[in-house]
Amino acid sequence: MNHQFIANTFINGFIVALQHLGVEIARIESELPDFSVAQVREGQRVDINLMRQVWHKAEEISQDPLLGYKVGANLNLKGLGALTPVLMHSPTLRSSMHNLANCYNLISEGTKLKVVDDEDGAIVFRFTPCYSPIRENSQQIVSQITSMLTMGRLMGNDQHTLLRLRLPEDLDIELLSQKFRVPVETASVPPYCIWFSAENSDDEIPGCDKHFYQLNKAYVDELLSKRNAASNLVDTIKVLIVDKGYLNATVDDIAEALDINKRNLQRQLTEEKTTFRQLKEEIIKERSLLQIIKDEDTIAKIAADLGYSEVSAFHRAFKGWFGVTPKDYSRNPAIQ
Repeated sequence: MNHQFIANTFINGFIVALQHLGVEIARIESELPDFSVAQVREGQRVDINLMRQVWHKAEEISQDPLLGYKVGANLNLKGLGALTPVLMHSPTLRSSMHNLANCYNLISEGTKLKVVDDEDGAIVFRFTPCYSPIRENSQQIVSQITSMLTMGRLMGNDQHTLLRLRLPEDLDIELLSQKFRVPVETASVPPYCIWFSAENSDDEIPGCDKHFYQLNKAYVDELLSKRNAASNLVDTIKVLIVDKGYLNATVDDIAEALDINKRNLQRQLTEEKTTFRQLKEEIIKERSLLQIIKDEDTIAKIAADLGYSEVSAFHRAFKGWFGVTPKDYSRNPAIQ
């Protein structure tokens, strides 16, 4: 098992949950040319922008105000692997919550998750979506929060009393409050939060196998370290692609800049279930969206800045990525 396998197992679980809820996955694939269920099942890396697009499409198709809640409540623990004993054998409730936050970072790279104590003495999970041109989907946030609560209950961490929630303001708060059975407040901007009672949170949990916990905790820490190293590599490559002129950047340029052998670089990217071509496409797509959002340049200027010799080539590429022209996409409410 590696960190990419864990992330993809949860994405596959999300797809299965959508299918069970009657969402037409084939329609999502047809309207988002970059999204392929078959490739995801084979381990393809799914970037933040694409995942958020899938969520926006799923919400649009479903029209279910409880879509995120239902997806999160049907959590599949199959992909947790070594994470399961870490959560089950955490020595205290507080440590289990910190482990839960760290483990969840292996599952989703689109949200920063932090556990803190607030001034009232409660323990708070703070969900802060990472920035991208595609705004976070509110149903996706609800799914993440619900999955956290579900995961905690399945791991036996139901001794924490859920106090209240803070969710995006465009949701059906009354309906969600009934489902969660706690008060729900709204926020126009992150962080979104879960408040738990901190009572007895530092008491030792009976029945925990400390040796078994330490062995698995070391393995999970190794997975987290590899994930962070992989994220740093991907981010560095994207920066270099920008420096080398987007479309004009080559794998040889990047290997030379990193001072490593080209085959070694390609091998590392293969281990992360991605390729240089895919990363280059990701950063070009992201930059094109940012430029369209700013609405300061013409499409011809954006195309030229990205390395396209002809505007028509950029139009074809953009429509292949997003299913619509740049002008049509600028009206899309899903972008930031």
